[in-house]
Amino acid sequence: LALFAAPALLLGLRRGTRAGPRAAAFLLPVSLALTPWVLRNAVQFREFVPFEKHAATSNLYTASLGWVDTVKGVAELWDVARRAEPAFPETAPPAERYAFLRARAVERVAASPVRYAWDCLRRLAHGLAAFPLPTAAAALALLIPAAAPASALCAYVFVAHAALSIEARYFEPLLPTLCLLAGGGAAAAARRLAGARMPASPG
Repeated sequence: LALFAAPALLLGLRRGTRAGPRAAAFLLPVSLALTPWVLRNAVQFREFVPFEKHAATSNLYTASLGWVDTVKGVAELWDVARRAEPAFPETAPPAERYAFLRARAVERVAASPVRYAWDCLRRLAHGLAAFPLPTAAAALALLIPAAAPASALCAYVFVAHAALSIEARYFEPLLPTLCLLAGGGAAAAARRLAGARMPASPG
């Protein structure tokens, strides 16, 4: 989540000198929490793997096929590739197979960018519908100017994931933020409604 938060927080640097320390205070603990997982992957795979190995390639490839939900595992991915790609190097090492799928995904997106853009919108709608109540209620946070960075973070995560095939669990880290935005937005809406109904005091 810290990697997704970085662009939104960096944009906040333009708002004042306090934004830099605040961004560092947010990013540092989250990055430290991720460090043991990254070190474990480096020892086991001899590679820098912050999240899941080859997950991005898998999700990009299925997204290029027009999928909304991603495959459930490597076995399903290879099965899809065998059926969709006559030249799929089934007997090659995994790294070569992933490279082949990555190249095919780029070729397919370049050949049909409009269709890919439409599929991205479908995935965005699907992601927003993963948690419909808190996501819809969080829109009330638009009434709170101070909540703009958190709202921008949530919007960025939804849009960034729409480029690839997805799973509902990808958006679960946003639930606490969405609920906070929903609660704050509901309180702001209630205050505005109460203020609108309050009769003006006589002059």
